[in-house]
Amino acid sequence: MWQEEAPEWRAVQWWYQRDGSWKHYDDEDNALLERGYFPPQRVRVPVRGGQGIVDLISATEYAMDGQVYPVLRAKWHVQRSSGALAPFNQVDSAKLEEELVLSPADVVANHEFLAVLRSVKAKGLTGAQV
Repeated sequence: MWQEEAPEWRAVQWWYQRDGSWKHYDDEDNALLERGYFPPQRVRVPVRGGQGIVDLISATEYAMDGQVYPVLRAKWHVQRSSGALAPFNQVDSAKLEEELVLSPADVVANHEFLAVLRSVKAKGLTGAQV
């Protein structure tokens, strides 16, 4: 169930942190987590084939081996120079959403989108660093 390649595009991706790096949950777990999160239906969601339970309130995965890992719900991710994917934290994700809310008339060509990305970069947004 664990994937190393980039997730297929979706509005929201759930991530867990292991050994200092972020990994995304597979499609099945992502759907389970999202259904539990919105609208709020469940507090604890089983993941990774029953090998862990995610507590949606504390954003924590409790693995069956006794380990505890941080979990993050994110709409945006970045590819690091090492090739590893990492989610933007929730604050930076919200800033990206604010910057990218454009009316259809505003989106004339790709250069409009690039200008927004330059603006976001100029504001110093970075990927999640925990």
